[in-house]
Amino acid sequence: MKVLVEYDLENKEIHIPVYLYPPAPGEEDLQIVTPPVAVPRGEWHLFWEIDEVSLELAGFHPNGVKKIDPFLTPRAPLDLVDVSVSSCQARISNPVPVMNSFRANMFLVLPDSNGKPLPPHDPTIAVTQDPLDPPRIGCE
Repeated sequence: MKVLVEYDLENKEIHIPVYLYPPAPGEEDLQIVTPPVAVPRGEWHLFWEIDEVSLELAGFHPNGVKKIDPFLTPRAPLDLVDVSVSSCQARISNPVPVMNSFRANMFLVLPDSNGKPLPPHDPTIAVTQDPLDPPRIGCE
């Protein structure tokens, strides 16, 4: 399976797929697969989107995706914008001059769990310089 993150440069949007699989043999927790995302400099909207088949297993909890360690990258806030069962939208402002990352939690909920979230999943978010215009060190 190919898992692709889609960058919409014109609208400053990043679409990140979320795939859920039943627990592996001997395991209790769902397997959550979401690719790491690199956020270029500037203001961006991130959209985590659960595929239709995975929605039979779980959906987003109202907490959506939240940054859990604000001290690692205090200059790159992650603000929740909207959460539905199938998607979570957040806004991020990335002014950082060098690559860095921070921890976040993605919260999902089983369809019949009365709103109790599953154990959190770290979706891996890195803030970078714009990958389309790297710094020109030593170039003439």
